[in-house]
Amino acid sequence: MSNPAPFGASQSILAPTLIVHSIERYFLADIVIIAQMSVPETTRDLRVPPSKRGIVRSPIERAPHTRTLIVSKLGEHGVLCRCCDVRPEVDTRNEATRKWNWDVQIMPENPARYPGLAGADAREAVNVAVTRFRLTDGRVVAAQELALFRQRLIDGFRAISTDLVVHGGSWEWDMSWWPNAETS
Repeated sequence: MSNPAPFGASQSILAPTLIVHSIERYFLADIVIIAQMSVPETTRDLRVPPSKRGIVRSPIERAPHTRTLIVSKLGEHGVLCRCCDVRPEVDTRNEATRKWNWDVQIMPENPARYPGLAGADAREAVNVAVTRFRLTDGRVVAAQELALFRQRLIDGFRAISTDLVVHGGSWEWDMSWWPNAETS
């Protein structure tokens, strides 16, 4: 299989992925939502801003946060998936989306734009791109969730397309890579 740049340039979870298939009618949002729901939520204690009480500030506090994926419409045909750490029953959806770890943009593409990658019978292509991410100590925050989400997205297309071709990015997820939710 040919893998020219940019889609073959890296096997990183941050590299763009092109999914080429011949499905005429499908609902991109449904595939994204199924992938989103297959990534387990995890809980961790994170710092919260100190409360202001007059002039004296309280010490930095920690509170349980749930790492979750939030899906929203992007333009007319695209979908955005955002990984956020939210405080259950405290954060509104608006507040939660400001606490992002990474964003993945999933956009339908014309396969004719990629003549070396899309076969002659390719009717559709989807570009999966990590548009922003956070680093902590040189590591991508929520990298396991990102890798699993991308794999489940590919699995969703693979379930409905017998001639699926995937270029670039990391895929072929192994469930043994998923950490215990208590230690992640």
